[in-house]
Amino acid sequence: MFPSRWAAAFFAIGLSGTAVLTSGCANVALSGSTESLSGSQGTLSGKLHGGNQPVVGALVRLYAAGTSGYGSAGTLYATTTSSAPDGGFQFSKSATNTGVTNSSGSSWGCPSSGDPQMYLISTGGITQGTGTATNSAAAFAIALGRCSQITSATFVDLNEVTTVATMAALQQYFNPNTESFGAPASTQAQTGFQNGVATISNMVDKAAGAAYSSNTVSATPAGHSASVTVTITPETKKINAIANVLAACVNQTSSSAAQCSTLFASVPAPSPAVTSQPGITFSAPTDVLQAAYFMLSNPASGSAANINAAFGLISADAPFQPSLTTAPTDWSVAIRYDSASACTAGTFLGGAYDLAVDGAGNLWAAGDSANGNLMALTPAGAPMVCDLGTNVATSKALTIDTAGYIWIASNSAANVYRYDPNASSYTTWPTLHVPYAIAADGVGNVFYTSVSGTEVDEFANAATAVTPATARKVGAVGSGPFYLSADTAGNVWVLQTASSGSLYQVYPSTTTTAGNYYNGFQSSIVASTSASGDTGHITNPYGIAAGLNRKMALINGSNTASSVSNTLSLVTPASTAGQAVTITDSAQYAAGNSWGRGLAADGAGNLWTVSSSSSGGNYVTGATSPAQYMINEFSATGAAISPTGTLTSSNKPTGGYQKDSTIFPTAKYPNGPRSVAIDPTGNVWIGNNSTDGSGTGVVELVGSAAPVITPIAAALAAGASTGNGSSMP
Repeated sequence: MFPSRWAAAFFAIGLSGTAVLTSGCANVALSGSTESLSGSQGTLSGKLHGGNQPVVGALVRLYAAGTSGYGSAGTLYATTTSSAPDGGFQFSKSATNTGVTNSSGSSWGCPSSGDPQMYLISTGGITQGTGTATNSAAAFAIALGRCSQITSATFVDLNEVTTVATMAALQQYFNPNTESFGAPASTQAQTGFQNGVATISNMVDKAAGAAYSSNTVSATPAGHSASVTVTITPETKKINAIANVLAACVNQTSSSAAQCSTLFASVPAPSPAVTSQPGITFSAPTDVLQAAYFMLSNPASGSAANINAAFGLISADAPFQPSLTTAPTDWSVAIRYDSASACTAGTFLGGAYDLAVDGAGNLWAAGDSANGNLMALTPAGAPMVCDLGTNVATSKALTIDTAGYIWIASNSAANVYRYDPNASSYTTWPTLHVPYAIAADGVGNVFYTSVSGTEVDEFANAATAVTPATARKVGAVGSGPFYLSADTAGNVWVLQTASSGSLYQVYPSTTTTAGNYYNGFQSSIVASTSASGDTGHITNPYGIAAGLNRKMALINGSNTASSVSNTLSLVTPASTAGQAVTITDSAQYAAGNSWGRGLAADGAGNLWTVSSSSSGGNYVTGATSPAQYMINEFSATGAAISPTGTLTSSNKPTGGYQKDSTIFPTAKYPNGPRSVAIDPTGNVWIGNNSTDGSGTGVVELVGSAAPVITPIAAALAAGASTGNGSSMP
């Protein structure tokens, strides 16, 4: 309903940025994207570099991305070579929609129908600047955007940095065996690919071939009268470090050089089951493009030894600066988005406590501050919505229904609000109690819990209602019902956050003789630390998500003496609703989980949370400082994917995908990160644990998750994700 309105770029956006230039390249005046939004005749041109050296004689191919699945084969449109001494190459674009005329030649036109995503792949070439030896391990990629966007103004520097950014943003769409980018033909999958292309320009300047230290993007969001500026800060040193690792192999005379052998041996493939291509069989890498994919899709690289081996390839005079000076815990890449701009009743992205993603990949946040805001970012990081202000006050929860309406629960007033993105307006839905958690199911109903912890209420058929309806009670629960999730079977699961927590199931029922029956629903405690026969699997839980095969997942997050604190728990529902469930727990601190907050399932069923307690140190180097916050990943079966590391004397693990003050600065995250949401591209979004609005910003872990159907209610409606099978669009 609403996603189509927001799917293309939404406002006039001013973009500026500072790129970190490759040493040895000319200093040039940099701005944001060089891509035009109009199609015309022109020359697509660029230069090919390996480190600081031009790559001469490489084969450069222009493709349209595949449309038959993740990593599906693209269509070859044109071919040329980097024949100029400076590594220069060019293609000629026809002014008419001629499509492919001769794929072995350098001329092409856009197709007569459709506007495909285009990308370049280069292979081989002389990579040392002298001699005639070619290196088959030299292989680079860059995404260009829609065919119509390519004009005579389009210039790209194809090198390790632009390759790393392209691979990070589009890793879920890449097949390393065929070296092709592709996405399913569905609207949302294509939107996810397009959004991934936009993210590349938040990390690197494509024309300069250099990583940005920061970008800014400005727009006037709906609900606000003035321009708002968002600062975009990527992990510049990490991007450059990965590029430097690749350059160590590229700048050799052949793929059999020791540096290439070390690289290929230290970047093992992930399990296909945790990726967007579960049926693939991965082969060992033979070039740096494949190596980049394995570094980013399996960022833990199997062991600290592998990360150290790859990091050890970076030379003292590495070409891309600034770079990491010590080995990281992993190769994942993140971007921070924050703002100092006033917006309605506070700072834009202030107290971005709870997150949700809509069908177009826009990120929505409920602001937990004295004068809370409803906020939204476009997939490219532009401010899109900042509304409600003092009408909402504090809010710790929001959800998006099957029709695309945004629902916000104000926990300081007895109201829920439904925001209409098309009309940029909201309606007030009176509640029976002051609300806390809120969730939409797959058939258009919206449920919320009460702060007082006595019940679960429902707005029936809320997604299709024209005017606000009266809430009705559907279940009785205990105190602290702070997390809520629906499933594909019409059940609602309520998680009680307490040292002796409970899990409640609210389910459709026609039996009126049993207790806790309200308006066609019953509610029962199905797991509790104090329940007879239960071994105590729920200790201060701070997140719930519906996973694969109708399983639910819980994250237990506190450093208590309990044997299940800091664990992920998988819940298998009973065959009869309302009966005791079966729970299996991960090991404590698995995947680096410490004080886990928020939980989300991706399209492969992997489970993501974030640690609001900092790490015990870098498990690769052994350093105990600086402390860093961790993003944690488990498989659908509860196995750790992000590093588990070791446990320090202060009960802090050294694992997880660790992010330093570049991504989680103390001033912006005074209480650490909180809440997790995943978008159709496979980006993992992290909220802010600020409870007074003093903390600002959200973080994007770029491309690391299997893409999902969004919003979650749409996945439930499809019976996916969160149901019996994959949630990938």
